[in-house]
Amino acid sequence: MKNHWTDFWRSGHSTTFGAYYEKGYEGAIGDWWQGVLAQMQEGQTVLDIGCGNTALLTSLLQSGKPVKYIGLDLAEIQINSIAQDLLWQAIYPPEILSGTAAEEIPLAGAQVDQIVSVFGLEYSKLNQSVPELFRVLKVNGRINFLLHHAGSIVTEMSKKAVDEYISADISLAISNLQMIEDIYQSKGKEFLKESPEAEGARGQINSLASRYLSDTNPATANATMFEFMTNLLKYFRIFNQDQGERQAFIDDLGREFVSYRLRFEEMVSVAKDKVEINQFQDICKQVGIEMLECKEVYDEKGLLAWAVAGRK
Repeated sequence: MKNHWTDFWRSGHSTTFGAYYEKGYEGAIGDWWQGVLAQMQEGQTVLDIGCGNTALLTSLLQSGKPVKYIGLDLAEIQINSIAQDLLWQAIYPPEILSGTAAEEIPLAGAQVDQIVSVFGLEYSKLNQSVPELFRVLKVNGRINFLLHHAGSIVTEMSKKAVDEYISADISLAISNLQMIEDIYQSKGKEFLKESPEAEGARGQINSLASRYLSDTNPATANATMFEFMTNLLKYFRIFNQDQGERQAFIDDLGREFVSYRLRFEEMVSVAKDKVEINQFQDICKQVGIEMLECKEVYDEKGLLAWAVAGRK
């Protein structure tokens, strides 16, 4: 899981939703987070499992709540730029445990007052991570999680993204783009229009662009391939840049869309139905966590997540 999520966070996304939820952790998730913060006292410590690019830290700093923040993620992550600009006002500097598994938390026992996770904990091996959460949680400490729901709009969107991913056409488009770049590098820009191979590659790309970009109706368009072809055509905007920049663009495009599919497949695989959320609660109970709440959370788009709360 580590590499494709590392690529995702390095692209600058602030939440798991990427570009799909422009407001990120506002709305229902923002309300949930403010409710969690209201439970905390000054100087207490919150551990954010699967913190990504620290979207919750941003809201914490904006709220002015004087609590200690520890963010943990298996991917290589960093504090986002908005939060960076707010760090000057933080009473307690945040701690980031990047590249760190929830199954092996590098903290002493009974160090944390609150453990939270927004679509992060469920990616871990729960039989190993939940006992770790119990270990680092103080007596009477709380857990508050938002977990992917098998029936949520996010899961349905993820399934659609996987179904729309046309691997053969993505490979075809990238290979043709690479052919154009190889001829550009070996014979120069002026030779491209004289090259049957380059013209053939350009024709293949134009054909794919016509296929996937002509339908702009959200109900019928292939959103995954629309996004891919839109990104691929940006190559021609940097056509006059140096060779290294052009080649890096092609390499990054290929890697990003392999990661794209893996991320959405994982989102679907970790989403929990009613039976699975009950099994998760059983794991929590077995280690000594008292379950306080398990409910469905909705926002303006529909069913969003499971909200689970408990206490040591």
